[in-house]
Amino acid sequence: MTQNYIEFVIPQLNLWLAEGHKTALLTLVNIDGSAPYPIGSQMLVREDGASYGMITGGCIEAALIEEALRALLANKSHQQRYGKGSPYVDIQLPCGSGLDIVFEPNPDSLQCAQIEQAYKARQRSQLVVAANTPYTRHYLPRRRIALAGEGSIYSVFVPLAEAAGFEVMTVSHNQRDIAFDQWTAAVCLFHDHDKEIGFLSQACQSDSFYVGALGSHRAHSIRLAALSEAGLSEASSDKINSPVGLDIGSETPHEIAVSILAQIISHARQSVPAQC
Repeated sequence: MTQNYIEFVIPQLNLWLAEGHKTALLTLVNIDGSAPYPIGSQMLVREDGASYGMITGGCIEAALIEEALRALLANKSHQQRYGKGSPYVDIQLPCGSGLDIVFEPNPDSLQCAQIEQAYKARQRSQLVVAANTPYTRHYLPRRRIALAGEGSIYSVFVPLAEAAGFEVMTVSHNQRDIAFDQWTAAVCLFHDHDKEIGFLSQACQSDSFYVGALGSHRAHSIRLAALSEAGLSEASSDKINSPVGLDIGSETPHEIAVSILAQIISHARQSVPAQC
């Protein structure tokens, strides 16, 4: 069993279906209490017991696989409660919560292929899950960070952001037509602030949900004057978070990178619609 949470399992589902495997798609549709993973979390179970993704962090995945195999054998979708309020009194969750999970054997391959295509094209898509109460699982493009900069903070930020699940798109300071969208954060980590004007001008005039730039309050004042001289309006430049990052007392490059990433996540949760 794969001991990993996978946010987007559809490509693996499409691969298994294309190979002729009978595969069940499991979707968490309701949480009564707290849980390690959000509503909409999904995992796959193949007819030979192989699985992909997790829903509970390992607490009851073995039981979920058994239930999925029964659903595949019956070739019928159903919803099952685990934990609090479940008929399976011998299967309990340490958190004391109740989870409602839908087991759907062999979902529509055409629709799943369209979802994967939309995801690759950074477009929204959705899947209606056959839950007791109607539930729609929304798929949004992967959150992305457009990153321009150099130096030690830049170097440690890239692997940290990737480990947090972001796609990192590194760009040069003079690159034009950067592919910003509402699921993209823009981060500028130059110490030479003359290099950042083009990048920040594009970011501030885009749909990017976050714009952050390295520098002190004094450096930011000089930056704003340069952006204004370059033709950027005050309303647009107000999007820039600078000094960049949450104020957590960070001092080292690693700590500053953590503070920046935390601020991006905070903005993403406030500004970007929920993944599911």
